[in-house]
Amino acid sequence: MNKGIQIWPLLGVLALTGCGTQVVPSAQSAPRPHLRLDPVIREGMAWIHHHTRLVLYAPTRLPRSARRHESGYGFANSSGYGMTLVANLPKALPFNSPSVSDGRLGKALTSYSVLKPTQAPGVSAESLLASYNLMGPAGLPPLEGTAVRVNGLITHWEARQGILWWKHRNWLFVVEGQSQSAAEQSAARLTPSKGLPAGPGLYVVTPGAIMADWDEKGLIATVSSQGTTPSAVLGVVESFRLVSPALLTQNG
Repeated sequence: MNKGIQIWPLLGVLALTGCGTQVVPSAQSAPRPHLRLDPVIREGMAWIHHHTRLVLYAPTRLPRSARRHESGYGFANSSGYGMTLVANLPKALPFNSPSVSDGRLGKALTSYSVLKPTQAPGVSAESLLASYNLMGPAGLPPLEGTAVRVNGLITHWEARQGILWWKHRNWLFVVEGQSQSAAEQSAARLTPSKGLPAGPGLYVVTPGAIMADWDEKGLIATVSSQGTTPSAVLGVVESFRLVSPALLTQNG
């Protein structure tokens, strides 16, 4: 029986502190003028824009099973913002409708957030990311194990923790499985493209949830989901883009 990864509450980072200083995007990350957003994301980001001074980021792609979100709910303050997309509602409801945000209606499928990090001296980038991830405040477990080749990829199976891990560019991938073969099957379906954010980043897959978080120009961006595939969530991560406030006032 392995210990596995502690499931840390998703979006359990609302108590972050920060002074609310606006982060200025670089010229390389300038907003795209013709960016297309899902209507619910557009509505949520318009609300977020009025409640935070942080630079706005959002995914432009959603998992196939989540394309028809009817509503969402979120938070925004000087330390960060985020939203959860909800489906299976009896009718379309406004963003942050109380009957949606309190969980009485619908099914929460995908969440994302952008946060100002608080980093203790001497903490590595991967340990910092782990503290925002499913691993929780305990951080990364010891990354050891036996080398295993999965679809040409060199990974490592850590039997005591029941995890398969490997590095890709500036990202660390960690997959928990009920067995080594189950973890290898999940790993085989994860094929990052050139669109993966520069990071550093951490991507964690457990039998119950999937979560990615990474450094986005000094901010911590996160994507989490339940009930979809690891590759679908990876697509959401790769679709993250800088959003111009002007885009949120456009129709369509």
